[in-house]
This record gives sequence, C-alpha cells and structure tokens, in this order.
Amino acid sequence: MDDDPIGGEAGPLVDDPAFFLLAAASLVVVLFFLHRGGWRLLTHLALAVVETAFDLARVAVGFLALLLYAASAFGSPESRPDRLALAVVLTAAWLGLTYLLCGDHRLGRLADKLRIR
Repeated sequence: MDDDPIGGEAGPLVDDPAFFLLAAASLVVVLFFLHRGGWRLLTHLALAVVETAFDLARVAVGFLALLLYAASAFGSPESRPDRLALAVVLTAAWLGLTYLLCGDHRLGRLADKLRIR
C-alpha cells in the first residue's frame, strides 16, 4: 500500500465543479484587489520587513564592531591585530548598510516610490 498523496487518487474537491468556480472567483477577487492598488500595500509591507531586517543587522554589526574594538584595545596582545582587522571590516559593512538604507541612490529612490505615504 502506497500512501503517497501525489501519486494516489485525487481528492473529492478536484472533481467538484463548485470548487473550480470558487477558485476562479477568489482569483478574480485577488486580481481586482491588486489592480485597484493592492500591490502598493503589498510592496509597502515587504519594504517595511526588509528595512526592519536591515536595521536589525545594522545594529548587530555596529554592536559587534564596538565589542571587537574594545577587545582589540584591552584583549591579549596576540589577538589584537586580528580583532582590530575584523572590527575595521565590520565598520565598513556598517557604513555600507547605512549608505544602502539612507543614501540617495537609484534603489533608495525606487523604494521611496513604492512606499505608501
């Protein structure tokens, strides 16, 4: 006996014409919502999630860079150069994230057009 749902028999809804009618009606409702401006709401929400993730990453990278600067200043002499180099790299990443979020460039201007005001 094979219990594979993909290779098995079709469910009872597949043969029901009312199921296809409801599926088509729901597709029409979704497309109407998107056509009437719902795509702006969806892109606004997606941009808000991405910006929040970038903000959290920027805070984490900045905090880790500060910890590495402190560890390079007060840590053991053998590990100071490695920690200082990593702190400088993380500072550059922090500056890159800041420019990506706050800079005036094509991606930022496109994101501004997609936001709901």
